Amino acid sequence: KLQVTMITMSLAAKITMLLLTMDILLVMMVIMLVMMDIMQVTIVTMLVVMDMLLAVVMDMLLVVMDMLLAVMDTMMLAVMDMLPVVMDMLLGVMDTMLPVVMDMLLVVMDMLLVVMDMLLAMLPVVMDMLLVVMDMLQVVMDMLQVVMDMLLVMMVTTL
Repeated sequence: KLQVTMITMSLAAKITMLLLTMDILLVMMVIMLVMMDIMQVTIVTMLVVMDMLLAVVMDMLLVVMDMLLAVMDTMMLAVMDMLPVVMDMLLGVMDTMLPVVMDMLLVVMDMLLVVMDMLLAMLPVVMDMLLVVMDMLQVVMDMLQVVMDMLLVMMVTTL
């Protein structure tokens, strides 16, 4: 009777070990899910930043177009009265406006390039994090395999 009790207690301890290992595995899974959520938030943040930058660029282009159209409207009225003066003014406006527009376009392009560089720089970090998580899961799986093998050996030896 004592021997049966000892075997039963041993089996209960082994099952408890197995359950603890399962709990560890579940905790690892939860950690992986949290890391996935963090990645998702990062990607959403990048998309929001891109949307905001595009909206700013479009607004700036619209303002420039409106300014050019206003200049054209005022010029057309003056053309009827005095054409040579209007030509001189148009040339002056073009000389002053074109470099400003080009500079603004260059600044916008630089901003977009910086954002792209940031995204490309963050990509390897995210991939490394994923690889680390996968390695951790592999280690946990190996631990679980070892525990299963130990349990199998114990079962065989007790039987």
